[in-house]
Amino acid sequence: MNASSVDIAELLETSGAGLNLTIGTNLFVDTSPSTVDKCTTVIDSPGLNPELNYVYERVGIQLLQRGKKYGYVDAYNKLHAIKTYLHGKNDLTLSGTRYIIIYVVSDILSLGYDDNNRPLLSCNFRIHRTG
Repeated sequence: MNASSVDIAELLETSGAGLNLTIGTNLFVDTSPSTVDKCTTVIDSPGLNPELNYVYERVGIQLLQRGKKYGYVDAYNKLHAIKTYLHGKNDLTLSGTRYIIIYVVSDILSLGYDDNNRPLLSCNFRIHRTG
């Protein structure tokens, strides 16, 4: 079973929803290079306790969006489009793992700006999945 961040990044890349995300170019898992201005990063985050048999997981992911210098509105709109695409996705099989549901657990949050005056935003999701 892949890390949820890997599966979700692949889902976003192949979404066909006009998100224009490509793994390794403007979509990353866990960390993103500082040289890329406008990008989305998918990070595994804490979820809820798993079932005792560990077959059914309730994991979390966080999406981080970085924009171009002083490009807050554009970065917000991009993350909002991703949030809208993912919220409520259900009954998917990604890399052999059944994703029962993906849903938003936080609104978009501004994290301020990095040292290069690029806006940083985040949004959190909960995922129910089973192998």
